[in-house]
Amino acid sequence: MTAVVTPDFPDGMLAGLIIGFVSRVGFMLVYLPLRRSPVIAFVTVALIIAAGTLGFCLFWGLPFPLPGIPVILVSEILGLGTTAVLFHTYSTLNRQLEGKIKKLTDNEA
Repeated sequence: MTAVVTPDFPDGMLAGLIIGFVSRVGFMLVYLPLRRSPVIAFVTVALIIAAGTLGFCLFWGLPFPLPGIPVILVSEILGLGTTAVLFHTYSTLNRQLEGKIKKLTDNEA
């Protein structure tokens, strides 16, 4: 009888934090110079999440492809969903701030 080594909750949280941090940095490094289309940045995030999740799955000795692929799919859904919500929120805030700045500079002139 062989035992599968699975991560416990704190290990999974730590892995998620590491992958999330690297994904966020990757998104900013790709998106900030381009500023036009976030598609390449989202693809970068998807690749980082997939590679990071696969790496941690292999590190913990989870058998691949099952349950490795479902873990990667869930990670992708959560990670890309979070990235999309944050991107939308920050984009909306930036547009509002640009409008306020324009109003203030128009009043000064």
